[in-house]
Amino acid sequence: MIYLREANFDDFDAEWSLVRSIPTSEHGFHNAYCHIRREDFDKALYDMVENAQGIELPEGFVPETTLFIWNDLQIIGEARVRHYLNDALREGSGHIAIWIAPQYRGKGIGTEALRRVMEYAEDIIPEAEFYLMTETDNEASLKMMLKNGGRIAGQNGRFTFVRISKPGLPFIPTARPMEKSEYPILNEFLYEAIFVPEGEAPPPRDIIERPELKVYTEGFGSGKADLCLVTELKGRIVGAVWTRIMNDYGHIDDETPSLAISVLPEQRHRGIGTELMKEMLKLLSEQGFGRVSLSVQKANFAVDLYRKVGFEVLSDKGDEYIMICRLEPQPEGE
Repeated sequence: MIYLREANFDDFDAEWSLVRSIPTSEHGFHNAYCHIRREDFDKALYDMVENAQGIELPEGFVPETTLFIWNDLQIIGEARVRHYLNDALREGSGHIAIWIAPQYRGKGIGTEALRRVMEYAEDIIPEAEFYLMTETDNEASLKMMLKNGGRIAGQNGRFTFVRISKPGLPFIPTARPMEKSEYPILNEFLYEAIFVPEGEAPPPRDIIERPELKVYTEGFGSGKADLCLVTELKGRIVGAVWTRIMNDYGHIDDETPSLAISVLPEQRHRGIGTELMKEMLKLLSEQGFGRVSLSVQKANFAVDLYRKVGFEVLSDKGDEYIMICRLEPQPEGE
């Protein structure tokens, strides 16, 4: 799964390792921190954070957010988003610069990463188009831009200038791991996961304090199967899927994680649940689990989603099913 994280101190070592490996200049992407020492990276990170906030910018510079690109749990690239254009950017490098580690090129990752960056930047920049630039002989970079709806706006020999229209960017759901600081949000998604039959009033919000429901979130992060993936839309988490080994409605045994999933009502039927489920099943398999279970009311439309991604009915409990999905081991290198 491809996702973005703003420059931050929680990912210090991963960010440092990546940044020091990026050449000083490659295909128009410039890096001031090539071979930077670990003890000097603190200052570099502070500069990145302050640049995003527009603090003490050098003359002629605009606020710029540094984003790190992740593929599952591996950091693989860096992107920069300039918040608006000045004359130099308008005639030059534009809004977005992106760099992907060589071993991840040629696999479609750069194309997806650029789309994620544009989704992130859509509400930040005021211009109607994204301005991008690439070296004319960098066919892979140009192809990545054109696949994301780009059009060639001009060339000056060495560089090709590309524009990508902002309006109507399609929303393509993606998943990322939930950060520890976000765990309290699970209570909101636990409440939204409660199935309410058509025509019935939703239960009071304090229902999640009942012991049979608190097992889904209380102390989350303490167990080997405590895994959570989320989907964001314009900076807000709109869907979550999480697992843990617990004595819940879908419990089978003490080696099989139970799964819960929830998408905010106004964001349903957009493919978010399917994407979250697929990525969670892949993650569980990578973590060595052989199967995962869940409980679902028969009248819940989500039954079709679960069948679609590989779940089958293990037992019929009257108004509900206990379902399991048998996980295929992931090949090495996946």
